[in-house]
Amino acid sequence: MSVSPARLATYIAIPTALVAAGITATIIANNLSGVGDASKNNSSTLSDVTVPEVDGTQDICANLVDGLPTEIDGRTQRSVKGHPGSMAWGQPPVVLICGVAKPAGYKATAQLTVVNDVTWFVKTQTDTSAYGVPGDNTLWTAMDREVYISVAVPNEVAGSTAIAPISTVVKQRLKSIEK
Repeated sequence: MSVSPARLATYIAIPTALVAAGITATIIANNLSGVGDASKNNSSTLSDVTVPEVDGTQDICANLVDGLPTEIDGRTQRSVKGHPGSMAWGQPPVVLICGVAKPAGYKATAQLTVVNDVTWFVKTQTDTSAYGVPGDNTLWTAMDREVYISVAVPNEVAGSTAIAPISTVVKQRLKSIEK
C-alpha cells in the first residue's frame, strides 16, 4: 500500500509543528519565569546608603562580611559602596550594615527577638532610607554582639527569611556579650 505524497507530507508536518510549538512554549515559559527573579536579583553596587559606621569596627565587620551567604531568599549578594563592613541582597535590597551605633529609641526594657541564638531589637514601620531601602520597613539590630549590626528588611521580604541565615553567620563569627 502506497501513501500519497500529500498524505506523507501531512504525517511529517503535524508532529514537527507540535514539537516546534512545545519548544517555543518552553522557551517562553523559561523567559517569563526569569522576569520576576531578575527584578529581585539586581547585582549592581548599592550606593545610596548613608548610615555611618562606628570607628574601630572594620576588622570585626570584615570577618562577618566574609562569611555572609551569597544568596538570601533568592536574592543575590551585592556590595555597598563606601561601606566595606556591609552587604546587600537583591532589589529592593535587604541591607546589612555592621558596626552601627546603638539604635535610637532602644531601652533595656524593650522586647527582643532571638533568632538562631542572636538577640535582635526589631523596629517595624521605621524609615530605612538611610540604609538604601526607601520607605517604612523593618529594621533589625543585633544587640548581644561585640558590635551592633543592623539589617534593613523591605516589607516584601519575610523578616525571618532574611534574618535566619544572617543570624547563623553572626553567631559563628562575632563574640556574644551582654549589653
